[in-house]
Amino acid sequence: MLYSAQENIDGAIKCFEYAIELSRNNNYIYIQAISNEAYAEFLFKFRMGKAFEVYMREAFYLYDKWGGSSKNYSDGK
Repeated sequence: MLYSAQENIDGAIKCFEYAIELSRNNNYIYIQAISNEAYAEFLFKFRMGKAFEVYMREAFYLYDKWGGSSKNYSDGK
């Protein structure tokens, strides 16, 4: 998240997308889920709500596919 901390948005986007692509290509479902979730949170921080929804939905799908339980954001955690 170094790019994110320095607010280099373009660099961060490239890194997130690369992490998602690599994890997908190597069938690391849990890494892909974590990467999608982190990317969604990053997008939310920069007020990119529609993209946030897409990546968070994908994260939930992948967590379920992996067999992990999805995080419950409704309780504020």
